Amino acid sequence: MSEENPYAAPSAPIGIEHGETGLILASRGTRLGAALLDGLIYLVIFTPAMFVIGFEKFTDPEWTNSLSTKLLFFVLGIPGFALNWYFVVQNGQTLGKKLVKIRMVRTDGSPLEAKRWFLRRVLPVSLASQIPFVGPWVSIANAAFIFRKDRRCLHDHLADTMVVEA
Repeated sequence: MSEENPYAAPSAPIGIEHGETGLILASRGTRLGAALLDGLIYLVIFTPAMFVIGFEKFTDPEWTNSLSTKLLFFVLGIPGFALNWYFVVQNGQTLGKKLVKIRMVRTDGSPLEAKRWFLRRVLPVSLASQIPFVGPWVSIANAAFIFRKDRRCLHDHLADTMVVEA
């Protein structure tokens, strides 16, 4: 008869393996780090425009919510998007994911195609997040999904992808 301490911390493996593929799921912290690095890349791209336009404009809700401003940010975002597209085509990684050594794959372990990455993973959540009143809730729900056991965000479910260690 073994004595088990009912107050002991639960023991769990550090790396959670995806049962069907044997790949190790990326940790939530690593995914956050990759997202922050990707955000920094866009910040580097957008900062010169902020100096040219003027920082005071960015505090004006009428200006920031205008269609012309959204189009401006779309055009300015093209270099960052092209950079990420290149890395996704190469090996299923954005630059941030490459730096922290994780990658996106299909749930069956097969490589992620760039077209699927954009049309089913990036575009739906990006467009939904622009809807007034609903958008912020979509963004929160998208991120909150990562706290499920399978560590997949809403955009992962839409694209049938998962993020694993590279």
